[in-house]
This record gives sequence, structure tokens and C-alpha cells, in this order.
Amino acid sequence: MIKHLLAPALIAVSLFSATANAELVERDWNNEGDGLITLDTVSGKKWLDLTITDGMSINSVSELLSTTYAGWDLATQSDIDELMEGYFERSLNPKTTGPAGQTNTTLREGWKSLFGITGDSGKSYGLFIDDENKVSMAGTRNLSNYLYLGYRRSTDFDFSVASDGVFLVSTDYVTLTEKNNIQNADVPLAALGAPLLIFGAMSLKRRRFK
Repeated sequence: MIKHLLAPALIAVSLFSATANAELVERDWNNEGDGLITLDTVSGKKWLDLTITDGMSINSVSELLSTTYAGWDLATQSDIDELMEGYFERSLNPKTTGPAGQTNTTLREGWKSLFGITGDSGKSYGLFIDDENKVSMAGTRNLSNYLYLGYRRSTDFDFSVASDGVFLVSTDYVTLTEKNNIQNADVPLAALGAPLLIFGAMSLKRRRFK
């Protein structure tokens, strides 16, 4: 599994289109600074880095949804359409036998920075179950800046390939970044607790000796 590293400017990608305003930013999953979660600040959906499930099948990931990937769900066709169209700034029609189109280098590199590299030639692919209950793939690659949406992989949910992760999405998962922000917000209150108690005790003492 390869995590693609780019300049900080590509870590938080803000994109504006006629159909949606997508702002995708990295958040931490298990370790501070790992950047393995991508948050869509418009939809509120969180996406797990594709390198985490690289080479796994839909079924193998599904079996871990109550343990390793607790709080996450398999992405639907609707989830993928919303993500891809918002990020790549265009309406897209799924294509089962080839690229759905092409993107530009900036968007391609930004996608890889956010979701990770899953294979050679700069592939950044993820599997999902499409509306026809088949295993399809979405993502991008270096070659000709190809963009894929709904590329049909298999009818077997046990299908896996080394170049594809599995799209996992959540609206409720609390990221490590969010947990740290909550803890940091609580620190000033805790720090003020002891001085307030002391001040209160002194006030009571002064009142007693008046």
C-alpha cells in the first residue's frame, strides 16, 4: 500500500462547480497525522483511504464492518456519483467498459493525495456495488488522465485485484482529528476548574469573617 505525498496545497482540495461545491480535506483515522480519512465538508460524508483496503474484495471488507471497520459502510452508487461529480467538477455518466472521461493533472494528483495510490501507473481505484448489484470500479490513473466511474469488474463479490481498494463511507464516524479537537476544547474548562473552586472557597471564607 502506497500513500502518495504531495505539497500541502494539495492536501486540502477546494473545488467549485455548477452542480456542487466540494471541499475535501484530510482527517486522521488511527494515528495523528496519518491523513487516512477524507471529509467532504459539503455533504458531511467521510471516506476511508483506498490504500487501507487495497487488494481486498467486497465480501472480505464487509466481514470486517463490525470490527476493523466499525462505523463504516460500503459505498453505494449514489455515494460514488456524488463524490466523483463534486470532486471532478462535472456531470458524469457511468461507463462499464472503459474510461468515463478524462480529467486534468491537478485534479488527478489531488485525488491521489486524498485517497492514496492503489497500483502502478498512479492508479487510485476503489470498488463498490453498483445499482445493478455488480462490482464496479471508480477512480483515476496517470495514463492519459483517465477517469473511471462504474467500470464493471465482476459479478462476484469475492472479486479482488491488487490495484483496487474498496470504497468505505460514513456520516457518523468520529475521526481522530475530531476526538482531539473535542479534548482540546475541554482542556481550558478543566484547567479553570481548580482556580474557580479556590476562588469560591476564599469568597466563602471572606464572608464568614465579615
